[in-house]
Amino acid sequence: MSLSVPKKLIATYRTPVLGPDGQPLLQTPAGWQGPIMERLAIPTTGECGPQFSGMPAIFTSKRAPGRRWYRCNGRTLEIPTPPLGMDILGATYEREYEHWECEPGCETLCMRLHPATIERYLQEDAYRFDLQTRYAHLDEALTNHLFALAAELQEGLPNGTLFAEGLSMMIVGWLHRYY
Repeated sequence: MSLSVPKKLIATYRTPVLGPDGQPLLQTPAGWQGPIMERLAIPTTGECGPQFSGMPAIFTSKRAPGRRWYRCNGRTLEIPTPPLGMDILGATYEREYEHWECEPGCETLCMRLHPATIERYLQEDAYRFDLQTRYAHLDEALTNHLFALAAELQEGLPNGTLFAEGLSMMIVGWLHRYY
């Protein structure tokens, strides 16, 4: 598929998954200093122009069958969407264009790591931390930890802040060791 950036892009993009009260289902508590977490709805088809991550990020989904195309550095990549696959993006990741097609009702879980969070968890190793960009990567343990943290935050920390902080530290430690 050849991708040319249209003059007018489709305005729809990923938006927060909302609850019955119209508020995002996944919200971090006041004073939260851990990773930024979001549940995002994916429109069935869409496109967007240039993007820059600015901080390490991970996107994963339990179910998002479809097709995606990214253009990076003038090269177009068709990205598969396996169940539980994740895109891992480094802090300097840039994409010129994205187009996707998926089934209705798909959503993605997004975790972003602000530099202050990385420094808080990794201390003296923080300056060396970044993620190597990977698409449709499979890591069942990491995926399970991400969904466990999202569930804990979405449910209002039923196991306490210390538990959520422990999950966050485990995820950052796992990323530091393997990615």
